[in-house]
Amino acid sequence: MAKAKMTIEISDWLGGWSWCAEIASEWRLVSKRNYATRHGAILAARRFAAMFKDPPEVVVKSD
Repeated sequence: MAKAKMTIEISDWLGGWSWCAEIASEWRLVSKRNYATRHGAILAARRFAAMFKDPPEVVVKSD
């Protein structure tokens, strides 16, 4: 039986970015000047996902 693939979903709105910004700033996944941008949030989520043995997929959904 195949294991379900975990995903990290980022909403394409400021609330989704701020969640990633918190992780990014605490774990220094992206530079401070870039972490609150949309690109920085996506980058932070991908770097966070890369920490897992079986990395989750990062999905950006438009609201």
